[in-house]
Amino acid sequence: MIQVIDKDNFIYRITVEKEFLVNTQELQKKFDSAKQVEEANTILDNLLTWANPRQDVAPLIELLRLTQTTNKSERRAVPISDRRAKETVPAHIRVLHERIYKGHCQLCDFWFLKRDKRPYFEIHHIDAFSGHHPQNLVVVCGNCHNQFEHSDTSLGFDEAGWLRQVRFNDRDYEVYQALVAAKLKAAQKTLYL
Repeated sequence: MIQVIDKDNFIYRITVEKEFLVNTQELQKKFDSAKQVEEANTILDNLLTWANPRQDVAPLIELLRLTQTTNKSERRAVPISDRRAKETVPAHIRVLHERIYKGHCQLCDFWFLKRDKRPYFEIHHIDAFSGHHPQNLVVVCGNCHNQFEHSDTSLGFDEAGWLRQVRFNDRDYEVYQALVAAKLKAAQKTLYL
């Protein structure tokens, strides 16, 4: 297998395809099971260095993979002291959303950096009882998140199941979906004979 590392400078990497696939799947498995955001960031960086897709598209490719491989499931409840709350979004999914949206609310585009210079954002589950499938998640600011929870809300989905429009009381918002905008297709092998 030949990977293009730097097209302009004619730098390529030759790898046995089986080795490439095994290493890629191993890194993806570690990424998917990361418990902390820092760990997920490190593993994603390793995965991107190994697979070497374009840095601007790579997180989208991983999100596309999760969209295609994650089952839509029920979201678990986790005990917090004497009450119950829904589990939080896994670290690897949070890292992908941070890299793709850079803290920008998918509805109103508001964003800001925290003291540690990382973007602040919240992730809303469109269906609170469904799992962490990418189509059930939206990056939002605190204001939009509270509007999801407390206002009269109506949702509009496209034919593929992506949230595309939200109405809070009397205000309409278009929902920016990076995967829809990128029009990515699953990775394909190109054979040259």
